Amino acid sequence: MEVCGTGATWVRECKGVRGPAQTPFTTLLSEKTRSGGYALEKVAEGIAMDDTNFGSEQVTDGVRIRATPGYLPEQSDPGEPRYVFGYHIDVSNETSTGIQILSRRWRIIEGDGDAHEVVGEGVVGLQPHIAPGESFHYGSFCPLRTEWGTMEGEYLATWDDGRRVELKIARFYLAIPRDDQPHPLAPE
Repeated sequence: MEVCGTGATWVRECKGVRGPAQTPFTTLLSEKTRSGGYALEKVAEGIAMDDTNFGSEQVTDGVRIRATPGYLPEQSDPGEPRYVFGYHIDVSNETSTGIQILSRRWRIIEGDGDAHEVVGEGVVGLQPHIAPGESFHYGSFCPLRTEWGTMEGEYLATWDDGRRVELKIARFYLAIPRDDQPHPLAPE
């Protein structure tokens, strides 16, 4: 599986995944936040991100990370097979010290058990600084060969006083929502 990049490089790195010019699926830089960073939001016309039981929330040392995934049928091609899932990440600094995200590591497991790791600097091309009481939001996507999978990982970050911390991103599920079928990992 080819794992796609984000930000300015994602169109170049993602063969077969159409860029913003061809579809309503777009990443936008919104206006600068008070903490000096930029909030990134995923705009998907007619596609709602799933905030039910597929997402996750984790607090590490006072930093809350919430993941909200959703299926992107306009970007997907089941015949290939390629299933594309978007996700929003909200990082909230609930402490009295600023923190900067330096790098990310994602573990992606497809429905057939194939595992992939993505490691890189920052998030969506940025290394955001998040002031106390502030949040950073961004959106990205993940293509899979199967109809469902999972993502989890961590951000390596540094506090303003120089201490480093690994911020956990709890497992969340990338799955096509179906009214007639239970989630593939739901208890019976």
